[in-house]
Amino acid sequence: MFWGLRNRVSFWQQPLTVISTTETRFLFRNLNYQWYNYMILPIIDTIASQGSFLSHQSAILVAISGIDASGKGYLAEKIVTMLRQRNLRVASINIDGWLNLPNQRFSQTNPGEHFYHHAIRFDELFTKLVFPLRQFRSISLEMDYAEETATKYRPHRYDFADIDIIILEGIFLLKTEFQSYYDLSFWVECSWETALNRAIARSQEGLSPEATIQAYQTIYFPAQKIHLKRDNPKPAATAIIDNDRADINDIMLIQQTDPNILRVGKKF
Repeated sequence: MFWGLRNRVSFWQQPLTVISTTETRFLFRNLNYQWYNYMILPIIDTIASQGSFLSHQSAILVAISGIDASGKGYLAEKIVTMLRQRNLRVASINIDGWLNLPNQRFSQTNPGEHFYHHAIRFDELFTKLVFPLRQFRSISLEMDYAEETATKYRPHRYDFADIDIIILEGIFLLKTEFQSYYDLSFWVECSWETALNRAIARSQEGLSPEATIQAYQTIYFPAQKIHLKRDNPKPAATAIIDNDRADINDIMLIQQTDPNILRVGKKF
């Protein structure tokens, strides 16, 4: 049974004695880091316990998806680290390496629709890497890896052995045709505004703030809106994780009406 924190935790409201601004920043980064880990514990428990229901002959496949710049990668990294701390063998796969090259994934004609269809080499990803790894729990595979701004592929090798859990992270993983592939799936909820601010801050693809805004407004967000309308990924997910900006005291875990769905994040 999932659990929820429905009241603010008074600890966070206690006065703190600090010596310097630097120590203040460190303190709050540390508190936020610990609280974030605490918040996702139900997710870790759910993934870890799934192993008892599956054959030891195959690995558990978990998808983490959401809109661009929603924080999927950060969350996936935390989940992988915490699962490994439980002595589970985890394969972490970010699907960005399976991008098509820019001349294939971008188009001046209907750019959002084009990106939705041509951003990722999903057929290769699943048939060459994900499905064999899930079935046999081990793989050694060399593939054509695409950096975000590269105009040609570079060789990249995946080497995994005796894997218990596969964490697959990236955009469009909850397209309708993929939704039945996963043992568990998580949608990372994030507002368009917050996602855009994060994209600008990390200078995605080395773009200027102005160019980033243009790319997101004409390509990435239109493609994601198509995904949301056409594939309805949120109800298909095992859980929805709110990863939008929130005051640390407002973070809560809220159990959904559907007992199979857990919504994690600040109260809505």
